[in-house]
Amino acid sequence: DQGADLHKAEVRQGVIRYIEDESDAASAEALAAEHQLKFGRGYWRIVADYVHHDPDAPPEILLKQEPRILAIDNPFGVYGDPASKQPDGSDSRFYFIPEDLDPDDYKERFGQDGYDAAHAGLETMRSVGDAAPDWFPKGKIRICEYFYVVTTYQEVAAKDGEREVTRKMPRRQVKWVLMNAAHVLERRDVPGPYIPIIPLLGERTVIDGVVDLKGLVRRAKDPQRMFDYGRAKTVETEALAPM
Repeated sequence: DQGADLHKAEVRQGVIRYIEDESDAASAEALAAEHQLKFGRGYWRIVADYVHHDPDAPPEILLKQEPRILAIDNPFGVYGDPASKQPDGSDSRFYFIPEDLDPDDYKERFGQDGYDAAHAGLETMRSVGDAAPDWFPKGKIRICEYFYVVTTYQEVAAKDGEREVTRKMPRRQVKWVLMNAAHVLERRDVPGPYIPIIPLLGERTVIDGVVDLKGLVRRAKDPQRMFDYGRAKTVETEALAPM
């Protein structure tokens, strides 16, 4: 018995349901599931957001924050720990999430400091499916969220009958950094021991140390090609038949 009871479970369930309703979590999870089926990987994330955005609100509630569940619209723009083995990503040590900004938006948000260096961009932080949008009229600046885990070990003693046994227990602290190509723009600690990015993975296979993720489309491609070939052959045969 760890102190759980029905009342506590109902309260906890109510809090989770409230967070999901306020976040429109069903949309975020549905989008991640769609990406999982198509590409073999989808993601959603948890952030702490301010509840009140009215500057005239009472000061005691202006800093109040609550968890929110957000969608990640491009799964190819999430760079996770390749050594992670757990399907839920709970053992991940780092994540990168880049974002492209218009230069005016960048200066409005972060000021002129470091702008020239930042304009060099993080062009090396790109991969297949993560090309920058081509509608930026004044160019673009790529910034990047960087989550990483700092693990420390604490030696804890416990009694095993008459014998005292010690064990090293890991403590994980998640850190968050927002950076451009040259500077750290913001940094803070993240509550909890896990990086708040949740992966939804498709069929996972490890081949020679390389993780291969398959969605539903992968295995449907060959049957679709066979069907298309058959239909094309039928049309060709009918078109060449004498009238």
